[in-house]
Amino acid sequence: TQIKVMFDTYDKDKSGSVDIEEFKQILYMAMKVPQHVGLPMSRVQYFWSQIDMGHSGTVTFEKFLCWWIKYFDDSSAQGMKQMPFEDYYRHIRRIGQR
Repeated sequence: TQIKVMFDTYDKDKSGSVDIEEFKQILYMAMKVPQHVGLPMSRVQYFWSQIDMGHSGTVTFEKFLCWWIKYFDDSSAQGMKQMPFEDYYRHIRRIGQR
């Protein structure tokens, strides 16, 4: 699937799992964060805590997929005006335009 290809693309060391730095790059892509805006580390750590509940420091594709479906899959957002991350990002973008 496209999600697996994306996961494998950001799994730079080809270990079959991603660490927080690799995960951060996935967030930048998924949230369409411009390079000059950046994401606060607190936001990255928040999402990371949602996916790495065992505190192992790495996340397998299976765990990643469950997290992806919760936050980014269109079918899980039926009936919602916005995905959970969109409100946050909309606020960031507004600040960046001032």
